Amino acid sequence: MTALALRGALLLALAGPPPAAPDLVRRLSSPSLDVRREAVRELDPERIAQLEPSVAVRAAVVAAADADARIRETALGGLSLLTALTVDRATASSASAVADAIRASPELRPTLERAVRGDPDVDVAVAAAVPFMTVFGADATAEAAVLDRVDELASPADQVRLLDSVAIGGIDAQPTLERLGRLLDDGAPIVQHKAALLLLSGRTLPKDRLDDFLRILETPETFADPYLVRALPRFGVAPDVYLPRLLALQSRLEEELQKPAAERTLAIHNDDYWRQAVQEAVAATRERTP
Repeated sequence: MTALALRGALLLALAGPPPAAPDLVRRLSSPSLDVRREAVRELDPERIAQLEPSVAVRAAVVAAADADARIRETALGGLSLLTALTVDRATASSASAVADAIRASPELRPTLERAVRGDPDVDVAVAAAVPFMTVFGADATAEAAVLDRVDELASPADQVRLLDSVAIGGIDAQPTLERLGRLLDDGAPIVQHKAALLLLSGRTLPKDRLDDFLRILETPETFADPYLVRALPRFGVAPDVYLPRLLALQSRLEEELQKPAAERTLAIHNDDYWRQAVQEAVAATRERTP
């Protein structure tokens, strides 16, 4: 679920009438799969915020241990929305009660960490990573848990999905920065690109990674990404160090934009936006070049 969709579901849930769910935990513990699947619907993102927070957290913890992967995923997806209440200013009035319920649950962190580290279903691990990092991401060991699972995944697409949660907690711990650096060295192109984007969340960019960023910008799958293009000055190196490669990037971009869409080999998702970002970067770099 995108951030915009999550926010919309959150506000919709708060606006609705609270469901009667005093026996929700009991139904989620039923031996009947059908009963549990029906019960977990009360934890989906459109309904969980209507529950009393302590009930919602307890029910999500119970459902997160279910044998059925879809029940686990639904509960953890709802928990993502519930934890978002603690950081969204639009829902500040509900944040305190939710935060109290989260703090009062000693089972929450180990439940989420187990799912992130070891759930056999990647969709469940991804669903768990969002609330895990929202609540506990300030702790470097939480980032490490997510990155440990990233290292174990075989699919680059799944690695990127899981890495999406890392930025939620902030990118400050030195071990996290070092591990993202290793992904720049050894990951698939889309994983390298995601690691580079996450490194932008750090306070500084290490000068010795400039060449990696330029290489990613020159890679067909991640060509001339505007976010990375605009980040080049943050490396703090003399602009003439990378201006020749930036000019070559601009020339290659313009050549590609002249081709029919069916004949293109570079991943350019918005012609005008890509062109503008590179043009502005070239102009700014030239102004700073002695």
